[in-house]
Amino acid sequence: MSAVSGAFVDHGFKDVDAAGAEVERAEYERVRFDGCTLTGTRFVGCHFDDVVFANCELTTASFLNSTLRGARFVGCRVMGVNWTNVRPTLLSLAFERCRLDNSTFSGMKLRGLVMAECGLLGVDFTSCDLTGARFPACEMSGATLRHAVLDNADLSGARGAFFDARTCKTSGTRIDVAMAAQLVRDLGMVCPDLDALLGPAEPSPTRGFGTAPPRRPRR
Repeated sequence: MSAVSGAFVDHGFKDVDAAGAEVERAEYERVRFDGCTLTGTRFVGCHFDDVVFANCELTTASFLNSTLRGARFVGCRVMGVNWTNVRPTLLSLAFERCRLDNSTFSGMKLRGLVMAECGLLGVDFTSCDLTGARFPACEMSGATLRHAVLDNADLSGARGAFFDARTCKTSGTRIDVAMAAQLVRDLGMVCPDLDALLGPAEPSPTRGFGTAPPRRPRR
């Protein structure tokens, strides 16, 4: 049995190595995982309530049919995780200073999600409901934002973030000047004022929304 198997309330795990373990039907309430190695760990049918993962390694971990309510990840590596396997009931996630590269949230309802200072390279947000979500100081190059609901979402502080305006819902979406310029160019329009501010567009081998990063404003 893994060291993290069982039922825990007001408990802390420090520097535990449970990499590759399969943990079934465990319960965690007000639990903190600190500096733990959970690479490839499979949490199956588990319940997480008001749980913090701090400075943990969770690359390729999975949360199959698990409940995540009030789960917060701080300073963690959570790359290559398929979040679509979690139970949607009471789902509440938050990420701060994490690496989530090449993870997938496709089709999930993530209203009010906050990802702050995170690496989101190649993350798949296809068909997500990101109403009111915020991504301050995130790196989102290569992230997929198609058929998503971005109403009142704030992408203005994210680097490399682009979305397909033809398929996304964008009422009240906040973006920065660089993103606005890219959207204008992808629509085949010309705005001399934006071109004067940002310079000529860099050539891209493909066309379409989100395929080429814009030039940053000149200082």
